[in-house]
Amino acid sequence: MKPAQLKSITLVLVLLGGAFSLGRCTQESEPHSGSQSAEIETEEQSSWTCSMHPQVNLPEMGACPICFMDLIPLEEGQALPPQQIEISPEAVALAEVETMEVKRQSAQVKVDLVGKLGPDLTYISEVNLLSDAQIRTLHIQYDGIPLREGDHLAELYSPEVFNAGQDLLLALERSGEQSPLSRSALRRLKLLGVPDSYVESIRTHKKVPETYTLRSPRRGFVDQLQGHTGMWLKKGQRLCRIVDTHHLWARLEAYEKDLPFLHYGQTVHISTDAMPGLRFEGQVSYIAPTLDDRTRTTLVRVNLSNDGHDLKPGLLVRAQLHVDIDERGHGHPPILQGRWISPMHPEIIKDGPGQCDICGMDLVPLESNRTSTEFPMLVPRTSLLMTGRRALVYVQKPGPLFEGRVVDLGPVVGDQVVILSGLQEGELVVAKGAFKIDSSMQILAKPSMMSQIQEREALQAPTLSPLGVELESLVKTYLDLQEALSSDREEALSELLQQLEASLELSPHLLYQASSENLRLHRELSDLAGPIFSVDGMEAIREQLKAFSVKLIQLVQSTGHSGAELHHMYCSMADGHWLQRSPELANPYYGSSMLRCGTLEATLQPRQP
Repeated sequence: MKPAQLKSITLVLVLLGGAFSLGRCTQESEPHSGSQSAEIETEEQSSWTCSMHPQVNLPEMGACPICFMDLIPLEEGQALPPQQIEISPEAVALAEVETMEVKRQSAQVKVDLVGKLGPDLTYISEVNLLSDAQIRTLHIQYDGIPLREGDHLAELYSPEVFNAGQDLLLALERSGEQSPLSRSALRRLKLLGVPDSYVESIRTHKKVPETYTLRSPRRGFVDQLQGHTGMWLKKGQRLCRIVDTHHLWARLEAYEKDLPFLHYGQTVHISTDAMPGLRFEGQVSYIAPTLDDRTRTTLVRVNLSNDGHDLKPGLLVRAQLHVDIDERGHGHPPILQGRWISPMHPEIIKDGPGQCDICGMDLVPLESNRTSTEFPMLVPRTSLLMTGRRALVYVQKPGPLFEGRVVDLGPVVGDQVVILSGLQEGELVVAKGAFKIDSSMQILAKPSMMSQIQEREALQAPTLSPLGVELESLVKTYLDLQEALSSDREEALSELLQQLEASLELSPHLLYQASSENLRLHRELSDLAGPIFSVDGMEAIREQLKAFSVKLIQLVQSTGHSGAELHHMYCSMADGHWLQRSPELANPYYGSSMLRCGTLEATLQPRQP
């Protein structure tokens, strides 16, 4: 082999050996480099969470303090505000998220009231005697006799009237019709309540009748008759009352929550079980300026025309109003601009000046009493994630980004809810799929319905034991259901039962905080609610509510409650317990047929802050 060839072969072997050594060094150094990179990543990871409890957010790796599973790194993602989350268009489509524009539009709230019919007190006349007299003949023998104005009531003998008649006769014979003595005697007879026919008889026959006729001062029927033939009545004593039932008052009870929707002059539709299928129309003529401390209700008076005498005083009635609401969620009062009203009888409203048909006083002009003409801002009820007394909605931003907002709610309007604050007109609110977005927020340990709202409520509400805050919505819905059953409002049951079912959904973040006893009571309460949702008819719901009420009372006593005091009632005839707001009995198991049947078992005081 030549020296030049040997030199070339040696150089190739050296290069191959170097390449092998370089590859080996590279292989040996790669694991070390990867280990160092992982170590650096571990050091840089500053937040750790639990896959089962995303509300856990710890600065170091370790075990979950709730379930003791290993923590996992918390993905930082993009630098977004805590209340926002970015979701890809594909994920939005997969989650079937739907949005709706927030709009201002006209809306009506239905208000249901209950009460009783009574006579219009301005159409009642009392028949009192103005002198001592004996009833010689009584033409009205019992209560309820119908009368026309001027009909005979009784023939009376009064010594004082007879003597005054003698004085008039003597004055007429001696000094004539126009003499001061005759005019004085005539005035005396008028003050004693003697009819004109008695005076005409003296003038015509020149003789004083022994008796005079007492006549009805108005049309109506006899009420509270207190005399009989031959009876002597004292001066000022009442013979009877004449009640005109062509005009009635419906005295309704309005709860505190209904007061923002009630205004003078509103049209009210009245119905009663005595005449099913018939509806009567009246106007709100009076709203009491005070609230009854016992019933927590305010008197609302409605004037009704009863020309056909279909309605009877004493009937129990239901009333319904459809009220336009403004942006505050309050009812719009009727427009009364340019109309005229009687200061003593506000039910008399006319289009121009004049006199009151009842008292004759001059009418006074009315000014517009509308304080706002702005329509309310509405969102679908499906947009709301409810937690206690607050609600969370998600608003879509460009990106697409979704932002959580705490909103203040007004009244419910069908399948929509009035938003008082927290949203702006024109924003896109999530109408379907909000819970899925909130679940993603929880996984990323961002503020959600489980944290943001509870923190805000904690500054405003009394501190309750675990489950206590969550049950506030359930208790409120139950109390509304009790009031609907006690007032026989069957049309309101469907909506209230849906709210009750939604209120039984327990937030997961409370499951590990609540005591085992409270969780047991809640599970039993949910089981007892099933039959309530599956039956039809008011009576069936009342029967199924009994066991549910007992378990709810136990849970409220265990967890406590906020707000006003609650009253634990029991009816032995129905063998049923229940809770209610008012201390005055309102039996949900019998309704108006035996509304006051039962006893007060206990008063549950709210938890102090």
